[in-house]
Amino acid sequence: MEFKLITKVAAGFAACALAVSLSACGGASGADEIHNSKEPVSVSQAFGAKGLWFVTDEGEAPGKDQQIEAILSFDGDGNVTHYDVADLDFGDLKDLSDEEIFNRLNEWDRKGFDEWVKNRLHELDVQIEDNEAWDPANPVQAENKSARIAGLKETRGQIEALEYQEPKAVPFKLSIETDDSGNNTAEEALSYTIQVPVYYEFDSPYDENILWADEEQVYTFTSMGTDSPMVYEKYYNGYYEAGLWTQVGEDFSVFTLDTPDTEGIEID
Repeated sequence: MEFKLITKVAAGFAACALAVSLSACGGASGADEIHNSKEPVSVSQAFGAKGLWFVTDEGEAPGKDQQIEAILSFDGDGNVTHYDVADLDFGDLKDLSDEEIFNRLNEWDRKGFDEWVKNRLHELDVQIEDNEAWDPANPVQAENKSARIAGLKETRGQIEALEYQEPKAVPFKLSIETDDSGNNTAEEALSYTIQVPVYYEFDSPYDENILWADEEQVYTFTSMGTDSPMVYEKYYNGYYEAGLWTQVGEDFSVFTLDTPDTEGIEID
């Protein structure tokens, strides 16, 4: 089955309010209606659809050399899978079909993990080398030096032995903060929690039970979407300020915010 960047549509955008579960109101056959919609598409409709979204730095639009920080895969049933990537930009997607992108997500995420481990080990090696070069005359300081080096080396061994974990689909939620009147959306947010490798700043061994920790991901929207920048033969649209983008058709309209009366969205 071919994986579409957007493969579900809310049939009749104005009439279809998505609940927290964000089940799609239409079927996969309506994919082109969102992909090429000439009507505004709300946040709940966009992320309630099955599809891929590309994460950039906030305020950065797609370009052939623009780095992709992560790729989010929405399943159309209220869940998202977060894939961290390394050394990937929009130009790399030039000749890849939708299905080919989807099939390489685990590969790219594993590469991102390997890069994290490599960089962390390098940082620890530098700290160990710096500590070994330190030769205090004070016996107490010398003892502290030995303890620090031992801790750094144990931490290094733990990071080197850290096992990769494939990303899992997790529920996400949408929330709205209203303006002073309470009648209009001032800000909307997409949030979910993922597991990430723990990064300790201090020089002591990791707790073997907390090598992975929960980290909340939050993307905030305070305005409408943007125009659709073109990268080679592909058009992208999304939320500029949040750094979230998806592939769309040339004549796509715009992504908008939900209104406070949208069913199932958490309101302040």
